Amino acid sequence: MLHVSDVQDNQPTFSFVAVVCNEAESVDEFHIRLQAAADRLDEPYEMIYVDDGSSDETPETLRRLADSDGRVRIVELSRSFGPEAASIAGCDHSSGRAVLSLTGDGIYQLEMIGELVACWREGFEVVRTAGKETGSSSPFQRMLDKCAQGFRGLISEPQKAGSGVFCLLDRKAVDALAEHRDRARPLTTLLDLLGFRQTSVPYSSEGSSGREGIAPATSTPASNSGSLLRPVRLAGLLGALMLAAALVHLAVSLVLWPLGRSATVSTHVTMFVVGILGLQFVLIRSVAERIACSIERLNSDPLYIVRETVGFPEPDKPAQASTDKPESQGFAVYT
Repeated sequence: MLHVSDVQDNQPTFSFVAVVCNEAESVDEFHIRLQAAADRLDEPYEMIYVDDGSSDETPETLRRLADSDGRVRIVELSRSFGPEAASIAGCDHSSGRAVLSLTGDGIYQLEMIGELVACWREGFEVVRTAGKETGSSSPFQRMLDKCAQGFRGLISEPQKAGSGVFCLLDRKAVDALAEHRDRARPLTTLLDLLGFRQTSVPYSSEGSSGREGIAPATSTPASNSGSLLRPVRLAGLLGALMLAAALVHLAVSLVLWPLGRSATVSTHVTMFVVGILGLQFVLIRSVAERIACSIERLNSDPLYIVRETVGFPEPDKPAQASTDKPESQGFAVYT
């Protein structure tokens, strides 16, 4: 059977990572629902709340939860780094054999946790969730949606179904993600690049769900910079075609001119303008490529910065005088 217990006795089976930001009014209800769903698994677990730079009473609410429940851990970021970076921060601080990444606003169905765990117990190492069509939209509307998705794919990197933040990762996938981090790629693309056995659990607002397999990506995904440059590259390709058409027109005109069969003046002017515009598009693409490369080399911003952590077990260290208040961990920078 998979996932044989060869880990430390105090290691939890599951780590629930919930990203919250300005959720002081709803985090209590979310915690109750999460705790109920986790208790049904009948396995040891920990709940890691990542505060993504909240400006309301969310930090105080989380500390109150940590005081009342020893399984609650808090990772407080120095500012808002976005839900994806916050999810990675929670995974980095997790210790469970399986890590479930959630959101703290309650929009995802926590009742599906059992189904994700069932997939993990079957041997899948990455379990995602994907929106499921309810059939309420008309065929014409679905056709328009597919056309819009295809158009967006021309100017940005397409996302695989099941790329939401609600997912389950085996400890092997979490460790591999930490070892092969690439800030130029989104989290879902990194999971495809790392491989592992993956599956997707579709869901709908009615609560119905199913399961479908996903094969790991075999091609190397494009980076974020490549996706942002795709419109410029398309313009460069169009410019090259325009320039080539103008050059062909010039060559044909030179051949036909001695024969007295040259095109009209307006045609020559039009093709001249087309050639100039095409040359500009090609030059713009070249300059944009160089600028993008320079920005990517100079981009050294941290992935996230931890201001403080609460509730995590203290690491083993030499004996020292005890104090009434536990020593808080200082900030840490992660790239």
